[in-house]
Amino acid sequence: MAKEIELFRESILEYKPKILISFGAFPFEFVRRIFNIKPEKGPKYWSNSNLNSEFERAIENFDINQTNRIPILRQVSVSSKFEEDHRLSNLTDISNYFRNVGAKIADKIIENKDSLNIWIE
Repeated sequence: MAKEIELFRESILEYKPKILISFGAFPFEFVRRIFNIKPEKGPKYWSNSNLNSEFERAIENFDINQTNRIPILRQVSVSSKFEEDHRLSNLTDISNYFRNVGAKIADKIIENKDSLNIWIE
């Protein structure tokens, strides 16, 4: 996996993305290793609750002058640990998770629209 990390690191350095979204535990840990974030935790550490905490931290500390690593849950099921932690009781609550996450990311994009080179002219 070291070769893949190095290849992706080279792409990050070349293109300097402002937002890098990962979906789930393994991709988020992969991104952390690309940025040499210590300690290495391993995918099993990244429960839904921990990933959600990291998402909230990423949104709170969003900085348009650097690559913002934003983890989101790959999936949320009614029986997941996230349900217990956050009282998700039905599919509407689960779909609201993705709607809320999307809204928070959209808010950051809109807030920084003049600094992002993503618009079609």
